[in-house]
Amino acid sequence: MSNTLASIWASFNARTYLQEYYGDVGPENLAYLQFFARQFAALSPQATLLDFGSGPTIYSVISAVPKVERIVLSDYLAANREELTLWQRNDPQSFDWTPFVEAALAAEGLAPTPAAIAQRVAELQQKIVAIRFCDAALNQPLPGWAEPFDVLVSNSCADAATNDRTVWQQYLNNILTCLKPGGTLILSAVKGADFGDVNEALSESNPDSQYFPTVNIAETELQAALIAAGCATVAIETVAADRPTRKYQGLMMATARKAP
Repeated sequence: MSNTLASIWASFNARTYLQEYYGDVGPENLAYLQFFARQFAALSPQATLLDFGSGPTIYSVISAVPKVERIVLSDYLAANREELTLWQRNDPQSFDWTPFVEAALAAEGLAPTPAAIAQRVAELQQKIVAIRFCDAALNQPLPGWAEPFDVLVSNSCADAATNDRTVWQQYLNNILTCLKPGGTLILSAVKGADFGDVNEALSESNPDSQYFPTVNIAETELQAALIAAGCATVAIETVAADRPTRKYQGLMMATARKAP
């Protein structure tokens, strides 16, 4: 990682990021929740799930609760892992994911009553068995964890860690080592990202804007990269960006099986 990018991640503000991208459910986030609800509904019961590069978020594993016994969250940044820990501990200062839990339950066809929301939150917090450091640049990207997982979830992780396609492919290759042969991959990436030059971004007048060195890809590139990383039967859905201020065209949501 370059010194410039390292400085960006060192100054990353997890709470600012949460407020900017998860301050409301919105069309993009609702599409995510509906996608996850469909994928987990179709999944047979599984023992383990890894969310690789969780960021400070838990939205992608809300609908995993009925199907998965143990969940591991992970992120490169300590600030993101701290946000996850606050939420799991029900800290009063933690980010409020209630609207997302409510929307996820509705997407599953369940009545999102206060009791149902509280139960889902409690079950998810109980099923999270670890919050770990991860680094997609490593050949063993989840240090200290040898056993591969039945299900691997990764959202805007590898694609939001570099703007170099060769590096992005290597990151995907490394991340996929965490998934068992024949395991299920549920992954999302931004389409047509244009966050601009990193030095220009650092000089912009809005210090609260979060810059990501994101690779510019579309569906064809994502499918080819996943196959090259060892996946088969790749399926991709795309939704358009939900507001003009987004610096990307849309979101790509993929599912795949890792080759046996």
